[in-house]
Amino acid sequence: MDVQTAGEGAPGDQTVERTGQAELRAVRTDWIGVAPANADLAALSTVPVAGATALRALHRLGPIIGRRVLVAGATGAVGRYAVQLARLGGAHVTASTSDPDAHGGELRELGAHEVIRTPGQLDRAVTGVIDVVGGETLVQAYDKLAEHGILVSVGHVGSAGERFPALAYSGHDGRNDRSITSFFLGAYAGLSADLAWLAARVTDNTLTPHIARRDSWKDAGTTIQALNEGRVHGKIVLDIGQ
Repeated sequence: MDVQTAGEGAPGDQTVERTGQAELRAVRTDWIGVAPANADLAALSTVPVAGATALRALHRLGPIIGRRVLVAGATGAVGRYAVQLARLGGAHVTASTSDPDAHGGELRELGAHEVIRTPGQLDRAVTGVIDVVGGETLVQAYDKLAEHGILVSVGHVGSAGERFPALAYSGHDGRNDRSITSFFLGAYAGLSADLAWLAARVTDNTLTPHIARRDSWKDAGTTIQALNEGRVHGKIVLDIGQ
């Protein structure tokens, strides 16, 4: 049985899919986007989860053109896409990373207007936050939200939880109607158009996927160890055929 996107594609087309890993499986048609024929498969592998998560999370912020957006945890795969997409959307983008000296130059090349170590260093309130860190980073980022601002909690990479100080949720002094919202990409339908658009933007170099490391599947143990030890920032690609 040939599985195609609704109204798009044809048998044999190269596709990008929001799925797990499997040799053969049934896939929701609204989770399949048609990719350009000349696309790099390794680059496309970064699109379904990282790229789609960043895009849909930014959608949750509403219109961002001319507004200030913080991407907390900007050196990760989702964060790098979020920086680029927020800049494309017309936002003033601030990226936070634990090591601005090491990653600041690259994040600015991706589109960040400024790079800081923690959200607490922001000198102005922001309209929206994409947070992939959690813990104290999320608490600080929420404190920097402007009135009607939205923080989208995409991930939690640390072991510490969130401890909000007294009056953190008070709406006084221009802090009314600020919110934290949860996010799960698997709950979204209709990702086909997003995936196809992202694949095209990666292929034409509008978006940089940043493959931090590309190894053979046979070396997966060493590669995963490097990831767990924090020595890899960005996406890892393992080539099964090597």
